[in-house]
Amino acid sequence: MQKLLLSAAAAGFLALSGTVAMAETAQELADKSHKLFEQKDMKASLDAINEAIKLESKNATYFFERARIKRSLDQLKSAIDDYSKSIELDPKVVEVWYNRGLLKWATNDKEGAVADWNKAIEINPNYANAYNNRGVSKWEAGDKEGALQDYNEAIRLDPKHPDAYSNRGVVKRAMGDMKGALEDYKIAAEVNPTSFVFGNRGNMKVATEDYKGAIEDYTKAIELNPDNPEYVYNRALARLDAEDYDGTIEDATKAIEMDPKDESAYETRAKAKRQKNDLEGALADLNKAISLNSKHSPSFAERALVYKDMENYKAALADQNKVIVLAPNVSDNYLERGVTKEDLGDLAGAKDDFSEAIRLEKDNADAYFNRGNIKDKLHDKKGALEDYNESIRLDGKQADAYNNRGLIKEDLDDRKGAIEDYNKALEIDPKYATAMSNRAGAKLDLKDLEGSMKDYDAAIAMDPDFADAYLGRGILQIELGDGNKAIEDFKKVLSLDPERGQAHCQMGSALQVLGKNEQAIEEYNEAIRMDKRDFVAYVDRGFSYLILNDLKKCIEDSNHAIKLSTEDPAPYLNKALALCLQKNYSASAETFKQASKVGKDPDVNLRAHVLAALNLKCAGQEQEAQKELDKAKEIAGEKNMIHVVHFITGKGEMDKIVSVSSDPVYSTVARTYLGMELLLQKKIDEAKKQLQWVVDNGNNKCDEYYLAKGLISLETLP
Repeated sequence: MQKLLLSAAAAGFLALSGTVAMAETAQELADKSHKLFEQKDMKASLDAINEAIKLESKNATYFFERARIKRSLDQLKSAIDDYSKSIELDPKVVEVWYNRGLLKWATNDKEGAVADWNKAIEINPNYANAYNNRGVSKWEAGDKEGALQDYNEAIRLDPKHPDAYSNRGVVKRAMGDMKGALEDYKIAAEVNPTSFVFGNRGNMKVATEDYKGAIEDYTKAIELNPDNPEYVYNRALARLDAEDYDGTIEDATKAIEMDPKDESAYETRAKAKRQKNDLEGALADLNKAISLNSKHSPSFAERALVYKDMENYKAALADQNKVIVLAPNVSDNYLERGVTKEDLGDLAGAKDDFSEAIRLEKDNADAYFNRGNIKDKLHDKKGALEDYNESIRLDGKQADAYNNRGLIKEDLDDRKGAIEDYNKALEIDPKYATAMSNRAGAKLDLKDLEGSMKDYDAAIAMDPDFADAYLGRGILQIELGDGNKAIEDFKKVLSLDPERGQAHCQMGSALQVLGKNEQAIEEYNEAIRMDKRDFVAYVDRGFSYLILNDLKKCIEDSNHAIKLSTEDPAPYLNKALALCLQKNYSASAETFKQASKVGKDPDVNLRAHVLAALNLKCAGQEQEAQKELDKAKEIAGEKNMIHVVHFITGKGEMDKIVSVSSDPVYSTVARTYLGMELLLQKKIDEAKKQLQWVVDNGNNKCDEYYLAKGLISLETLP
């Protein structure tokens, strides 16, 4: 805390007056009193001046001198009475008003002190000390402008005033004029190089994050006043901020030796020990701090952090509960406890704490950010977006907030908006590997494969041990059809994080691309071993079984995946294809219908309706098949697939279907459906021609490719 300096009392004897006969006798006694005062024999000095007053009781100067002696004896109220008597006898002596003001200030009569300094200034408008002291009073009353004016006047009257520069520096700092404050402290150190000035300037340098300069100033203050533990403690704090943890421990230890009951010194030493990973030592210091002052909430807050480092989250929570009991109206206390509750999996409790932090401090950007994280985990995507928006509005320099908002926008299918947020995060922090990797993923979803690759490479260059970036790049390699490079990336992921089941799952997908489905299944098995709720692993393993024509296992895996999530069409599609190849057409059609109900992609739903219709036709349910085809028509509109739908309904031309587009995905899908319809029409040779084209030229990433492979061996459909 910055301190202010009151100018010292006016010293020395004032001019004496009195009758000639008595004045000589009183003068002798007064001179004797003065000599004894200089010799620090205060009792004898007081006795002598008392005798002088007995001889001349109307002499204002004698009462002034006696007040000075009583002040030295700490008889402040009696000294004030003597100053008052002196003023009564001679109200025009400025030093008497000034000194009485000092004693009134010391006895907490602040208004009386200011009134006396005002009188001193009235008598002598050039009295710099009175302006300085009145400035101190205005500062304490919250009148910064008034204090600044008085310090300015004190300095104008006395350009080398020993206290006014330091005091003005405090006010300028409070008013945000850091440069002006430092200039005043510099002059103060030149005109009055005391420990007080260097200590205050050290505080100022800490506030401007000039920790090296602060340490130098505290060191100078310690040299000038080695017995003051405050300077040693403040240097410990500056060293902590400068990340000089050994120096912090040294200074905090010295401060403890000087004042063994200073809980703050133990707390500061604990912070340094924690940074050096001496958690037991930090805990011991915090226990001592708490034993010295069980009402000091920061010690409990710091001990909670130590417990969290020890992964003792329950003990941390207990301390944070205590912090809130001691300081229930501090927003950040709820913020910290909310984070711990999140660590313990108490998401509802964490959300409540972040909400309370916001209630207490509506501009707490961190509280909105953390609550946004919780809402995301609770699947409240829109609520999370609102909180991230508010966090960014309050503090637009949070790279993490932009990154997390980007993730939410991706979840809400706003990938362009997500990329804009990742761009902003990277603008704030150009080395933010996570944001770079996330942007790569968004570009991959938008099929900007080149841009995605550049971003993944950049993320890995920023952080060569960033497993997520290798995982994402591996997925991109699968999209590019390079299974071998994908496998290299997934192996790197597993070298960095051997328990990363997702890497095994994606390794399986890469092996699928390479046609190595038996090996792919082994990887899926490993992924499921690590996480028995890995939805994707069950879906993709089921697809490998479908490729290998192990239809029973495909259906088993699909059923397991559906139990894990009924909101994704993929396992329904796998299961429906397997049922179709088992010639269980009714069940297949029903499963395709379920896929169309949960699917959000219109193209997927269109294909599900067409396949449902074809299977219903196989099952002899023509009317139900027509209903599915009608739904397909609504989705197809003017798209190329409308020609397939027309053909199945008997209103289209086969040549139109195969000639309308050379897109390999469309050709694979359309020719498979065409082949299936031709089988239904008993046109075996024409059907096999279409299906063989799919097997020879089709896109093996399409489910329909494997349906075609299964159908080509059939002579006919029912």
